[in-house]
Amino acid sequence: MSLDRCFFKALKNHCGEYCDQWLVNNVDRTIGQDNVAAIFEQAYNEVCTIEKAVNASRICGILTVDKFLFDEDFLPTSVTDQGYREEKKFHKFSFSVDL
Repeated sequence: MSLDRCFFKALKNHCGEYCDQWLVNNVDRTIGQDNVAAIFEQAYNEVCTIEKAVNASRICGILTVDKFLFDEDFLPTSVTDQGYREEKKFHKFSFSVDL
């Protein structure tokens, strides 16, 4: 929902603006398949920003990480709270084949 409002709507509007701008600059041509990617790239680079992602998260109700949100009921269990264990070392084997 938030992507529709904050990202895709803006992307659609910017694509339309860049298409209009391209058509004005290239009066005797039509937008072909080879031009679509370049037009989309310009619109995407303008729309895709960190600020828009943060605002979309805020609108959706997904806020920044709050480590004090949960109380002790959500602490890790002792099963997952284990110490460091050494990795097993594997020997390298090499062999050669004589033909």
